[in-house]
Amino acid sequence: EGLEKPFALSDGPLPIPKNWTQLVGRKLAVADQDGISNSMRRGAPLGNPDWVKRAATALNLQSTIKPRGRPRKSTGHLYSPCVISFTEHICKTLPPFRGKMQP
Repeated sequence: EGLEKPFALSDGPLPIPKNWTQLVGRKLAVADQDGISNSMRRGAPLGNPDWVKRAATALNLQSTIKPRGRPRKSTGHLYSPCVISFTEHICKTLPPFRGKMQP
């Protein structure tokens, strides 16, 4: 049915600038569009990255700001350089193995 009587909005806390239509009609940067899209899609807080982290923690929304899915596999070395250096040192200092290998 709709409203039978017209209603009025109260004035906001700040005056509306004269160039209001240009401000709201301007094109957003791609990063801003992505942030808004992510916020709407995942229910994540939107704003300054530091504030987003604080708000997500305070509202228990940490999952909305983390990447979705399983963490990617590491593409680095299987062993750290320290382990490799130690292994090379041991191999150089021990005599060669002359026995039989056990299965």
